[in-house]
Amino acid sequence: MKKILLALTAVFALSSVQAQLADGSQAPDFTATDINGNEITLSTLLAEGKTVIIDFSATWCGPCWNYHNSHSMKDLFEVHGPEGSCSNDVVVIFVEGDLTTTNADLTGSGANTWGDWTADTPYPIIDLTNANAPNMANDYEIAYFPTVYKICPDGVVSEIGPANLTGFVNGIEECGFANDARIDAPSGLSCSNDVSPVVTLKNVSFSSMTSAAIEYSIDGGAAQTFNWSGSLNEGQSVDVELPTANLSSGEHTIEFSLTSPNGIEDGNGTNNCAASSFNVLSANGVPAPYAQTFSSNTFPYANWILNNPDGGITWARVSTGAGSLKYDCFTYSAAGQVDDFIVEPINLSAASTASVSFRVAHKRYSTAYLDALEVFVSSNCGETWESIWYKEGDELATGAASTSAFTPSSTDWRDECINIENYVGNDKVFVRFVGYNGYGNNIYVDNLNVTDAQCIVSVEENSIINEFKAFPNPTAGITNITYSMNSAAPVTFEVYDILGARVINQNLGVKAAGSYTQQVDFNVLPAGIYLVNLTADGVTSTLRITVQK
Repeated sequence: MKKILLALTAVFALSSVQAQLADGSQAPDFTATDINGNEITLSTLLAEGKTVIIDFSATWCGPCWNYHNSHSMKDLFEVHGPEGSCSNDVVVIFVEGDLTTTNADLTGSGANTWGDWTADTPYPIIDLTNANAPNMANDYEIAYFPTVYKICPDGVVSEIGPANLTGFVNGIEECGFANDARIDAPSGLSCSNDVSPVVTLKNVSFSSMTSAAIEYSIDGGAAQTFNWSGSLNEGQSVDVELPTANLSSGEHTIEFSLTSPNGIEDGNGTNNCAASSFNVLSANGVPAPYAQTFSSNTFPYANWILNNPDGGITWARVSTGAGSLKYDCFTYSAAGQVDDFIVEPINLSAASTASVSFRVAHKRYSTAYLDALEVFVSSNCGETWESIWYKEGDELATGAASTSAFTPSSTDWRDECINIENYVGNDKVFVRFVGYNGYGNNIYVDNLNVTDAQCIVSVEENSIINEFKAFPNPTAGITNITYSMNSAAPVTFEVYDILGARVINQNLGVKAAGSYTQQVDFNVLPAGIYLVNLTADGVTSTLRITVQK
């Protein structure tokens, strides 16, 4: 049922409808009775300052069923509905919009349904077949299912999805409120037991913001209040550092709420709550070499960090092979979401060189969907991250595209290796894997290693040069560069310093297939890191050499 063009699902039942209700128009008022006999009037809800979210679906619609079971509407109701954990600013409504379906279809016992739509649905359900509002679908010009509308308190309507909780909050913010402040709290690392949480305040109202109260609680403890004052014009934001707390090593959760911007009630409470987790890692990292095969079921592992901003699908350990990590982009319909995991810190203080290696497996769904994977490294406890590897689409793929959910076989994996000599000497090196969901197909990572050795360029990376190594490395003088050729080709040898200046350039002529050793005297060069390029028939392989004095 994945990635069906939603417009096609409604052709048979709604062929007389020509277009969706235009964004920016006034929402038609309605009074309808839900399946529990409660009367709902739109104009009354709007007069109370509510934002109304309506999901128009049909019991026979596969994409509607998938979206319903994502629980995005339920999440919105539980966080921002009448008894929401953050605010009570939103009314969530499900509308069964096909007049030909029956109550049996709605409850899952009919012949024209995917299941029981009433189960685990705490928000109102309106069945247009008997809701005393037969014209509602036509008034809202429903051309396809599902259609999810946002109706702002001023009655302006626009499509908003299908969205997840984050998408709903962002969309509601666009309604525009005279007094509206937003709080965000990114998760983070701390390499000290003294933690100073940071939150971001943003003014999303039409006037300046000069004050706000930030209430927060660490690990469910006593609530504390920090009063912020300053000056934020419309659209501006500021990072606010809260008082330092002494926390034990391990993971901690901090919950935040924002109240009284400018000393008055916030017109939009849906963006006033945030939560973050802090991992306190005060001890030195695990000595290299480090290996993780993901054979243990419990994930995330001790001192690992899993970031899942929207609370939806994220990296998970699966039993593929002896175990691996999976990013399920196949069923993750919230395209554009970013999820990452951070490996426990590695101690490279005693290493002379270092590399990160892993196995990856991915198949695209089609060229219409683009998933990606990126690897970062940090040696300053996550204050800054360096991107060391990125692949997307066809470059990331390890096999032909598939419209089925991808589970790799033994031949679907590819080995990757990245040299990270620049991080040698640090006792806490963090490696971070970031998945970019394009609603395509699954990404897998396995056999993660951080070692005190260099990467070796493989046959897959260079079809002409079969082997390319340097010994000794690091070196203070003569180094043997060994390489082997799969076929005859002209070969050149170059060495560049870390600033990109070429310091050695040799034309080695045409080499036949076979193995070779090239001696290089690095004693004439200053201490530092150098890139050695071996080019055969226009194809270049690279390794790094550290010169010590």
